[in-house]
Amino acid sequence: MDELLFSPDECKPIPKGVYTARIAKAEIKISKAGNKYISCDVQIIQGTSQGKLVDCNFHLWANDSKFRSDSRRKFARLVSCCGIQTEIKVNDLSVILDKPFLVDLGEQEDNFGNVNCINGFNKLRGK
Repeated sequence: MDELLFSPDECKPIPKGVYTARIAKAEIKISKAGNKYISCDVQIIQGTSQGKLVDCNFHLWANDSKFRSDSRRKFARLVSCCGIQTEIKVNDLSVILDKPFLVDLGEQEDNFGNVNCINGFNKLRGK
C-alpha cells in the first residue's frame, strides 16, 4: 500500500477574494436522496492558490421551486461568464470546461471548520 502524505495546510480555505478560475470537471450526479444535480470542480488558475479546487453544485432539478430557481440563475451566470451566449444541452457539460472566468470566494463554517463558498461569477475583463 502506498503511504499517504497529508498536510493540514491542504484543508485550509483559499483566502477570500476574486480569482481567475476554470471549470476543471463537471458532471451530473445523483444525491443520496435520489436527486439529480450538477457537480463542478472550480479550479483557481492564477496566483498563490493556483491549482486549488472549490466544489460547486447546481440543483437544477430540485423539487423546491425557490432552490431550483436560485440554482438555475447561478448556473446561467456561470455559463454566461464562460462566454457561452446560446442554449446548452445540460447533458453535454463539456462546453463549460476550461473556459476562464472570475470567481468571488468567501468563507463559511461547517462542522469541521472554515470552508470556501462561492459568492458569484464574473466575466474576465475584456472578454
